Amino acid sequence: MVLLGISDSHDAAVVIIQNGNIVCAVSEERFSRRKRQQGFPIHSLQYIKNTFTTKIDSVHVATKSGRALFRWCDTLYTNSPSLKNVLSPTSRLAYFYENIVASLPILRTIDEWLSRICLKRRLSALGFTFNELIFINHHVAHIVSSMHGLQSNHFIAVSLDAYGDGKSGLLIYCRDNKVIKKVEISYRNSIAMVYGTLTSYLGFTEGDEGKVMALAAYGHNKIGRAPSEL
Repeated sequence: MVLLGISDSHDAAVVIIQNGNIVCAVSEERFSRRKRQQGFPIHSLQYIKNTFTTKIDSVHVATKSGRALFRWCDTLYTNSPSLKNVLSPTSRLAYFYENIVASLPILRTIDEWLSRICLKRRLSALGFTFNELIFINHHVAHIVSSMHGLQSNHFIAVSLDAYGDGKSGLLIYCRDNKVIKKVEISYRNSIAMVYGTLTSYLGFTEGDEGKVMALAAYGHNKIGRAPSEL
């Protein structure tokens, strides 16, 4: 069983899993030399094609709703600046567009249908043959990747992201390989967007939240003191 995993959003990448084992994982930025390269990972897929195989049992794509426009306009999306200001008009427009589409059933269905057509055409053009194409919910993809190698069958898993598939977070409580409770957080209540906004105000760009977190350790707690004490 050979599975092909694709991320065609920011940090575009490809992974090949054979019989449950990761045999190859490739990041598109390694070919384009652009940090956090976004868009359809065509160079990564060509590497997979030339190095491993084009016969795939199933293709799994991260994030299923709100992405059709970006997939059909991939050249424009791929060549746009990789690092964006979360407060810019373009980023705000993308935020509202993706989440509104993902939140409305009719638009979500049309969007997924268009994405399926686009991705099948692009993969076929590269010579890949596969039996099925499966979309993976954005937050489910995050949680499943964090569970890789987990030994316990009793746990709580949490995904908190800016947004994806109309949600900003997902919490699941599992026991004996069954989901006992699931809680979803609306994109309107995104803690990560607050974090990203503060990061932008400090002069950094989207994706630099980790830098702010690291630099915070070098700061001094002087908030609330009189000016003479600073």
